[in-house]
Amino acid sequence: MEFDAALDTVKKYLHISLDNEYDGIIVKKMAKSNLIGEENSTGNQTHIAITGAQRDAFPYICAAQYLTCPHEDIDDTIKRFFMCQIKVNIYRSNVEPLDKANTIRFGAGQEKKSVYTTVWRRRGRNNEEQVQLSALNLDDSDFVEFRKLIHTADYIVILKLQACLEYDWFIIPKESIADSDDLKALDGKFIHKSTSTIVKIDQNVQMDAVLNNEKIIVLPTSTKECAKSIIDYVYDLDEFKLLQPILKSSNATIKADSQKLQNLGLPTKSLRYLFILPTSLNYNAFSTANGKQRVFEKNYKIPVTDGKYIARLTTQWKDSPLDDDFDGNSLTALIRVVNEYYSHYLEIVKTDNGYCLKIKNETTKGIIESANILLYGVPGCGKSHKVEEEYESKITTEKNKIRVVFHPDYTYSDFVGQLLPVLKEVENAQGVKEEKLQYEFVLGPFTQILKTAYAEPDQQCLLIIEELNRGNAPAIFGEIFQLLDRNDDGKSKYSIYNRDISMALYDEPNKPIKLPPNLTIVATMNTSDQNVFTMDTAFQRRWQMKHIPNRFTGECLNEKTINHVAKHLPNSEISWGVFAQTINKKMHTANLGFGGTEDKSLGVYFATDNDLDDAERFAEKVLKYLWDDAFKLGRKELFNDCSQGLSAVIEAYEDAAKAKIEKQSAEDPLKKVLVPEVYNEMQKKMAEMAAEQAQTAEEKTSEEEAAESAAEDNPAQKPAGEE
Repeated sequence: MEFDAALDTVKKYLHISLDNEYDGIIVKKMAKSNLIGEENSTGNQTHIAITGAQRDAFPYICAAQYLTCPHEDIDDTIKRFFMCQIKVNIYRSNVEPLDKANTIRFGAGQEKKSVYTTVWRRRGRNNEEQVQLSALNLDDSDFVEFRKLIHTADYIVILKLQACLEYDWFIIPKESIADSDDLKALDGKFIHKSTSTIVKIDQNVQMDAVLNNEKIIVLPTSTKECAKSIIDYVYDLDEFKLLQPILKSSNATIKADSQKLQNLGLPTKSLRYLFILPTSLNYNAFSTANGKQRVFEKNYKIPVTDGKYIARLTTQWKDSPLDDDFDGNSLTALIRVVNEYYSHYLEIVKTDNGYCLKIKNETTKGIIESANILLYGVPGCGKSHKVEEEYESKITTEKNKIRVVFHPDYTYSDFVGQLLPVLKEVENAQGVKEEKLQYEFVLGPFTQILKTAYAEPDQQCLLIIEELNRGNAPAIFGEIFQLLDRNDDGKSKYSIYNRDISMALYDEPNKPIKLPPNLTIVATMNTSDQNVFTMDTAFQRRWQMKHIPNRFTGECLNEKTINHVAKHLPNSEISWGVFAQTINKKMHTANLGFGGTEDKSLGVYFATDNDLDDAERFAEKVLKYLWDDAFKLGRKELFNDCSQGLSAVIEAYEDAAKAKIEKQSAEDPLKKVLVPEVYNEMQKKMAEMAAEQAQTAEEKTSEEEAAESAAEDNPAQKPAGEE
């Protein structure tokens, strides 16, 4: 059977997306003697015996006195003198349906886990030879647990990664195969491509140790191999989900965002082309011109803001000191980025011989604070973005986070759970199965996330409540209100009793309920919002209140916000930042007939980039809001002509925007609808900003010219002996 056809056959039974390139396939039906656990309780064999052609799929170290000498001269004492360990990848989607006891724990968002198993060659007295896989006292514990999931007559599929000493392992239960002959036809065969796998022993062995109760991985001394080991470790951890905020795609590469690097005190070009995309000429592993390796052959699925890309890690790495002019890929910069974004899990430190990776945590518990956190601010100030960036993005397993929105019709039953009619299949008195209507307690989002947190105590869980005060929050929480008082470890100080919740959590009706120390609740609300429910002091004091400022200027703004604020309104000379700040100022100084104006303010993201690209969208969203809400009691303070109503204002704005497209000298559409005082203030601010930018550019040019002049007057001295 051809390789591609064999791989297609295997994929048909795996029900998993395989993005790796492979060059070897083994399918093996498991006999009782190859198992561990109860099914082989009386057998002495604990390894997996690989015989025939399939032996060639695995490396071994030849000991002449055992493998190549005459049978009568075999020295059994040297059989295990050298033993290889190979890297094996097991997959959550394959393991979890089989692992009912949840013995193999995957990290948050982790689809693949890398483990090690042992390989050695056996030669019998009667001419039989085999490769023996798996030594229970040497293998990683998760691989041993993986083997316990295999039962008699199940099939294992072993796929060797192309040109790499690494294998993907899968279990196919016998029930999934039935009478199909195509997979059975592969049993006992080794189907492979005509490739070569180069194994550099000193670079492929990872040394693990436990020092001061910390697990240590000694990283390779080669700069490029060290970078690859770091990248592989964090990829196995969460497939770069925590790195997503810093990764940016270009036409041919994926690099680190320059602003994020600068925030970490790194040169803006210190991780300039981390990964190479297939669109690049350098995507092929080896240069056709000089044969040098340009990228590693492994493909990574890399998440960036605009989607996922398949790319390869570059081999071009430097471990030289960093300066502002550094341009390339710095190992030092990579280490600082990984230490920052994965600080909960690991720390990479320098040693006398290179670098080592200290594993601090193999779970997500504690990655965010276990508390009740309430973010508040004006509409559009970035509350939801803050939730996503600082909380939601760190919980990468979807089932460990739930988002809910409160509204006036939302109730305690919606939040906690309620009895609902459910059709269930039951046996009648004659033993015949039939569907009957029964009532069951259907979990609400609060009880569901609480159940997940109790079931997975090593994983952090997150409940997000948007628009907390748009529903009657104290009524929605009910007696759960009591649980919001927490100790320093995040666990509730006081307990409550609720039969339905208790049955869902413990399968017992009367056990006390508390919030566990691995559950975070984050809520958002608008400042002093109108037409919403008030929250009493007793309820509010159980939350950590965090104000989200509405910033249009300042050094703390990220590149995205700076660009958004500077974006011009549709067909206008005025930027969104100047427009919003001028309107907010007018709102606060004008007598609009109501007590507070902060909740009426335009947030920095009240209008999206798409709103600012389209005159109709801008008018219907922003101008309509200002007319109907913010300036409802003082429209003449803002709008030029209020006599014809809102529709006339919107039509005038849209007509002026169209005229501006046809003729650049036409009147600014904002001037058409705003009172002169407000529009003139906007123009004045735009002129001041332009003058400041020109002065800054002039000062920068003067500094560069002065630096060049100083360099000409004081040329750098050449090293001794240099011509």
